[in-house]
Amino acid sequence: MNYIIMAMVSLAMVSCEKTTPPTLKEPIVANDTIKNDTTNMVDNDPEWLKSAKERIEIHRKSDIKITVSDISGEPVPDAEVAVKMSKHAFGFGALMGQSRWEDKPNPEDARLCRELVEKYFNKLVVGAHNNEVGDIQLDWLKERGIEVRGHYLMWARIQIEDEDRRGQPDVMPADTNELKEIAFQYIEEMVTWAGNRISEWDAINHIVTDISDHLGYDHLFGPSFFADVIKHAREHAPPGVEFWVNEGSILPGDGSRQDKYIAQIRKLLEYGGTPDGIGFMSHFKQESDLISMDKIYERLDRFAELVPNLQLTEFDINVADQQLQAEYLHDVMTIAYSHPAVSGIVMWQIWGGGANNTTLWNSDWTIKPAGEAWLDLVFNQWWTDLAGETDANGKYNLRGFLGDYDITVTAMGQTKTIKSQLDTAGISLDFVF
Repeated sequence: MNYIIMAMVSLAMVSCEKTTPPTLKEPIVANDTIKNDTTNMVDNDPEWLKSAKERIEIHRKSDIKITVSDISGEPVPDAEVAVKMSKHAFGFGALMGQSRWEDKPNPEDARLCRELVEKYFNKLVVGAHNNEVGDIQLDWLKERGIEVRGHYLMWARIQIEDEDRRGQPDVMPADTNELKEIAFQYIEEMVTWAGNRISEWDAINHIVTDISDHLGYDHLFGPSFFADVIKHAREHAPPGVEFWVNEGSILPGDGSRQDKYIAQIRKLLEYGGTPDGIGFMSHFKQESDLISMDKIYERLDRFAELVPNLQLTEFDINVADQQLQAEYLHDVMTIAYSHPAVSGIVMWQIWGGGANNTTLWNSDWTIKPAGEAWLDLVFNQWWTDLAGETDANGKYNLRGFLGDYDITVTAMGQTKTIKSQLDTAGISLDFVF
């Protein structure tokens, strides 16, 4: 079955106002026909999708119970009820650099990028630079209730020659202990500066160190070093800030770094530096990387046994066929959302043009099929916006996706609204008129 792709739309029509996202006319459905020469592609057997939908119903939804009565305690039948979701509990995020708050590449495109984030994403990955623009960016996001993931506190491989390796010196010091001092000072500076404006960090990025010619910090300072990094970060951060590990080549293709990543995580557990979560970069760089959904789920299971809090942190699909990009994005998002240990899916680049095949929007702001797939899942198939009437007992019950809600009841000539947060325990609300 092929996807139904909606007409192109322009972001220029997007308003900055907080409104309920539009419902797409028809749902995009999971692909069950495509395959490539290596038979790695999307499952031909749609059984994975049936199972995924069942898990989503169990793990991503909960009960909303509404009771309407009058001041004497008598039930009010036929009261009008509107249940409108305003925000997901699950993290649906994107990357956006500090330059968008410097009006780059130009003021209009930068403005539209910020509007895109505000309207369609509840989480943002930032490069986290301790400077004036960094403060402007974090404050802007906090004001809008957008969760922030900081990228990163430490790059696990020592790459002095790379000027973007924050927390590393410009030249290799004669005394290698200075490397540790510089790294720990940088971590302390960043978590203190960000405070609770950044709720989670890539504490250690690319923690698998024995895959290149570059030394890893653990090669110099021993197997407990990365556990010490996480413990040091926790000592200086506000309560509740999370510290994650992050690695690539886990979900795509042959998943070549799985065993080494697991070994590094086990060392963190052994030395008392358990991470708050495990990140998978999830760069699907070519068609041969597009493995079956069953394989992805099996790999998520392996890591959930270690730390049951997982996230796709840098998700993108680099294929020229836009239809294929949309289909595979839909399927990966669905299988990840269905896994009870996964707490977020973060796109790595959402807007751009030229030779970049990975984005959701083109450089002219027309939406790509993959962008339509994202919006359909996040704001249609996994979004609750229902209305009805109470029964003879003044009851109106439903299951909704976990998140924030505005629940409005109209009865006896009055209208009342309650804002509430739906978690796995469910909510029971009483309206008295």
